[in-house]
Amino acid sequence: MDAAIGAKAAAMGAAMAGEDSGPSESDLKAEQQRQEYLKRGIHMTEYVEDPQEPYFINLDPDPYRNERIMYIFDKGETTFGTGSADIYPMGIGIKDGHCKVVKTEGANLKIVGGKGDTFVNGKKLKEGQEVSLVPKDRIAIGHEVLTYRHPGNPQDDGGPVNPEEAFTEYTTAAYSGGADPQAAAKAKEEADAAHKAEMEQMESERQMQMEAMQAEFDKKMQDVMAQNNAQDDIAKLKKQLEDQQRAAEEAAAAKFAHDLMLKQAGTLDLNQAEKELRELLPLTQDLNNRVFKMMDRSFLSAEATVQTKPMEVKVKITRSDTNESITLQKHSFLTAHTLLMQQCTALANAVGSGKDWALEHETNDPVNLFFDNSFDLGVATNFTMSLAYNLGTEDDDGILVINRAIPPCDEIGKLEVSWEPIVTKMVDGEMVRDTSGEPDNNDDPMDLIGKEWAAELKIRKVNQLPFQVSQARVKYEFYNFDEMTTDTVEFDEGTNNPEWDYSHIFHVPVVTNAFLQYLQNAAVQFTVVASPVVRGHGFGPINTAENPVVVEQTKAMMKLDKVDYSAQIQQTYQVSLPPIADKAVEKAWKDHVLTLTSQLQAAQAQLAAMQHAGPSNAVAAADAKEAESYFNALDSNRDGSLCPSELHFGLADCGFSEDEISSLILKLDVDGDGNISKREFIQNFGVYKNFTKMSI
Repeated sequence: MDAAIGAKAAAMGAAMAGEDSGPSESDLKAEQQRQEYLKRGIHMTEYVEDPQEPYFINLDPDPYRNERIMYIFDKGETTFGTGSADIYPMGIGIKDGHCKVVKTEGANLKIVGGKGDTFVNGKKLKEGQEVSLVPKDRIAIGHEVLTYRHPGNPQDDGGPVNPEEAFTEYTTAAYSGGADPQAAAKAKEEADAAHKAEMEQMESERQMQMEAMQAEFDKKMQDVMAQNNAQDDIAKLKKQLEDQQRAAEEAAAAKFAHDLMLKQAGTLDLNQAEKELRELLPLTQDLNNRVFKMMDRSFLSAEATVQTKPMEVKVKITRSDTNESITLQKHSFLTAHTLLMQQCTALANAVGSGKDWALEHETNDPVNLFFDNSFDLGVATNFTMSLAYNLGTEDDDGILVINRAIPPCDEIGKLEVSWEPIVTKMVDGEMVRDTSGEPDNNDDPMDLIGKEWAAELKIRKVNQLPFQVSQARVKYEFYNFDEMTTDTVEFDEGTNNPEWDYSHIFHVPVVTNAFLQYLQNAAVQFTVVASPVVRGHGFGPINTAENPVVVEQTKAMMKLDKVDYSAQIQQTYQVSLPPIADKAVEKAWKDHVLTLTSQLQAAQAQLAAMQHAGPSNAVAAADAKEAESYFNALDSNRDGSLCPSELHFGLADCGFSEDEISSLILKLDVDGDGNISKREFIQNFGVYKNFTKMSI
C-alpha cells in the first residue's frame, strides 16, 4: 500500500512539475468514442490487437473508412438490431431483431436472417433462413458492408477482400431485390434467349409478309397482262408494292429499335421507385435545410432524381460555388449520410452544452464524403448504320455529344470515337487485324447476310468537360457482347480532357438478320464514368473553436420547431431525355418514360401533402419547440424514439459519465419501456435541460 501511495504521489508531483501533462483533448475524445462504440457492441480496429475470436470487419472503398470497425463474436449467439440487441450498428436501415450470428465450437459461423435486410455474397436472406459462412464471405447488414474473418481457421488465408467489388456486389443485389446472382444470371440468359427468339419470329413474319405482298403483286400483274392494260397501270402496281414493302420495313425497324431501347434501358419498377424516392426525400431535404448549414457548407444541395439510361433512382449533389454536380447510387449516399448524422448529433449536443467540438477527420467533410466518388457523368450515343454498308466513321460522325446522365440531360462535352470495318485473322488464339486486306463496301446491307464481319472501335478523348476530373473511364455495350470498358486513367493534376489509347476488335463469324437489324437500327451508348477533382472545402474548418458560423448555424437550427421542406424547396421528379437523332427511337423513349414521369409527380404531390400536414399533436409552447429540436438531434436513426445507446452516444462527447447518463435515462423514461418517446422527452425537458447545465 505504501508503495502504491508513493507511486501515486510521484505521478502527481511529476504532473505538477510539468513532466507529464496527461492525455490530450483529442485522446480523451477518442477514448470517449471508443467507449460509446463498445456500448453498441462495436470494436474499433486500432484498439484490437491480434484478435482470437471470429469477427466481421467493415469494408469501404475509402481507405480511411475501410476496416475501421469490427463485430467480435465471443459467445454462442450474437444478435444485431436496436435497443437491447448485442450489437446495434450505426446508421439507418437497422431494425429490431435485424439478424443474428451463431457460433459453433470448432466450426465456421452461421448467420440467421431476421426482420432487417441482410445479404450474404449478394443474396438476400429470408427471415429465419440460416446460412453457414466461409471466411472472406461478404455480408451486408442494413447498409453496412462487411467481411467475415476467422483467426486460426485454415480456410482464412489472411488475404484482403476487395471493398469496391464487395460494394458493387451488394448494390447490385439490393437493386435487384436480393435475388440469387446465379438465378439472376440464368434469368438474364433466358431473357436474352427469349428476345432473340422474338427477333427471329419477327423476321420470319416479315419475310412471310413480303412473300404475300409479292404473290398478290404477281396475281395482279397476270390480270393486267391478260387484259392488255396500259403500261401506266403496271407502273402503279409496282409503285404500290414498293410502298407496301417500305412501310413494312419501317414498321419492323421501329419495333426493333423500341425493343432494343427497352432492353438497353433496363426496367425501373414504379412502386419501387416511389418507395425509394419517399425514403430519400426527407433525407436530402434535411441535409439542405439543416445539416449543410450547421457545418458551414450551405453551398451544397442534395436532390433525389432518376437517371434515364439505365433507369435508376439516384441522389444528385450540387456545389453552387463551383457549379459542379455528382450523382450517387442510393447505397453510397446512405453510407455518407449515416456518417454525417453521427457528426451532426455530436455537434448539436456539444453546442447545446457549451463544449468544443471538431470534425473527426477531413474525409468526413461533406464535400469529400459526396464528391470523392466515381459516378456516371454523362452518356454519348453513336448510331451504327454505316457499319451495315462496311463504311467507317466519318470525321464529324466520330465527335459525339455527351449529355448529362440525369435531368436536365444538357450537353457537357464531346467524346471522340471511330469505327473501321476490317479483315481479321487468328494469331496465337487471338483475333487480330489482317493488314493485307480490306473489306468490300456494299450497296445493299442484305449482302452481308451469311458472311464474316469485323470492325475495330477506338475511343480517344473527351473534350470540354465543365469541371476537372481526377480519373475517368468509358463503358459501353455492343450487340450481345458483354459490357466493355476502357482502362481507368488517373490524372494527378486533374483534367477537363481525359484521353485513352483504347481499341477493341468485334468479330462476327456469320452475319444474321438479327445482327444486321442491330447495325441498321441500334445505337451504342457510351457512358463516361469519372471522379471529380475535389477543390476547396468552404469558408472555414468544421469545428466550434475556429469557425463561429458553425456555432451560430447550429444554434439557429436547434431553435427550429419543424422545417417545412416542401415549402422551402419544391422538388419535381421529372424524367427528361437527351436529344436522340432517330425519331422512332425518340418516340419509343418518350412513350416508355411518360408513365414513369406521371407516377413520380403523383408521388411527389403525396409527399408534399404529408409534409404540410405536420405532427398530429403540435405543441405551441416555446420550450416544447426547443425540446423537439434537441430530441431530433439525439434521434440519430430517425425512428421517433430515443434508445439508451442514442443518449449515451449523443451525450458522452459532452463530458458526462456513463452513470450520469443512465440516471438521466431513468428520469426521462416515464413509462419504463426502455425507450424515451418524443412525448416523454418534451414533457420532461426541464429535467434534461437542468442535467446538461451541470457540465457548463
